[in-house]
Amino acid sequence: MLDLTLDDEVVDIVAGGYDAAIRIGEVIEQDMIAIKLGPDLRQVTVASPDYLVRRGTPQHPHDLASHCCIGWRWTGHEAPYRWELLEDGRWFDVAVDGPVITNLEEFGLQAAVDGLGIAFSTQQMIAPYVATGRLVPLLEPWSAPFPGYYLC
Repeated sequence: MLDLTLDDEVVDIVAGGYDAAIRIGEVIEQDMIAIKLGPDLRQVTVASPDYLVRRGTPQHPHDLASHCCIGWRWTGHEAPYRWELLEDGRWFDVAVDGPVITNLEEFGLQAAVDGLGIAFSTQQMIAPYVATGRLVPLLEPWSAPFPGYYLC
């Protein structure tokens, strides 16, 4: 029998009685054995063309403070995720604010498609929306790759 738990919470695999987990590289414990499953990931800010016409296009990540952003709350964390970006070889994070905070990435992307604000998601997740013109990538020079998925 296959017993799957599907959520974003980072739990102690052994204490939780799990045989394995799939995690992004930056949350793997130092003593854990991990096998890379695919390429690095990259998160990108996106907005609908309608939102950009109404609110303008941010030119720098600090401009996000004056925009409506779709927040994401990582399971098990009280505060919403701070968007991580790269400038001059150094990572920094941006606290965003807006009309919606969700724990489901797909809902956040749909809210962005509906013009509620700017979302932040992986390139793989936004690709279908960008390909159909429903979302426009923003601030790409600040979107750098980070370790992708691993089997732990």
